[in-house]
Amino acid sequence: MKGSSTLATKRSLESRGIVLSEAQYRETSKIIQVYTEELGKISVLCKGAHRPSSSLLFLTQSFSHNDFILGRGRSFYYLQGGQIIESNLALRRNFTSMVHASLITEIIEKTSLEGHGHRKVYGLLARTLDLGRDIKNWEALLAAFIIKYVSYMGYRPRLDLSKEDLEEEVSFVINKGGLVVAGPLEVGGSRLSPREIYSLQQMLYNALNKAFLDDLPRDMSKKLSGLMVDYLQYNLEINKLHSLSLME
Repeated sequence: MKGSSTLATKRSLESRGIVLSEAQYRETSKIIQVYTEELGKISVLCKGAHRPSSSLLFLTQSFSHNDFILGRGRSFYYLQGGQIIESNLALRRNFTSMVHASLITEIIEKTSLEGHGHRKVYGLLARTLDLGRDIKNWEALLAAFIIKYVSYMGYRPRLDLSKEDLEEEVSFVINKGGLVVAGPLEVGGSRLSPREIYSLQQMLYNALNKAFLDDLPRDMSKKLSGLMVDYLQYNLEINKLHSLSLME
């Protein structure tokens, strides 16, 4: 592992977390946003971490999953050292992976308050990035992440239908919270096939499964991920996700 072996002291604390974003601060330092297991989302000042020779460099890179040793300032934390759990270097080396991982971390960063978080969200983020290192169908993984994330945030979409309903025309209507038994010409929204409905149900109710996600057709996966992004932006009131522009 790369990183400092500095031991925590009485004036510091240990926290496990994932780097959501990094920004240069002055000439040689960084400020990183971290989603932690215990503290939620926090801002961390990393002195000297922008130097190529810094022992903190690898602990401050986007998507890295680390055990941090933090000092507590009056209005921020500062990085003292730590250990890398998983660098997630593969996510930064591949453009498709980098863009999708950036969108996922941007979503969490924009919808989380400083000092607040949820263990389920931390676990979901860690699992999603783990799968992202060698996933073939990023669009399906993105859709699965979002449908779980919005559910944790209190906006679980309505997906349950009877067998009789599935024989009718069914649409996903964002402002009605999910599936509606009617065509898009009547209620707006997007018409979904039985397989698309089943796929969303599997994403919502089951653990993230690489084999299942990779087997989904690419066109369908892109449709579902776009639908879930729109659903998230509507319910969590996000006007713009900058990472989306990199996918165009």
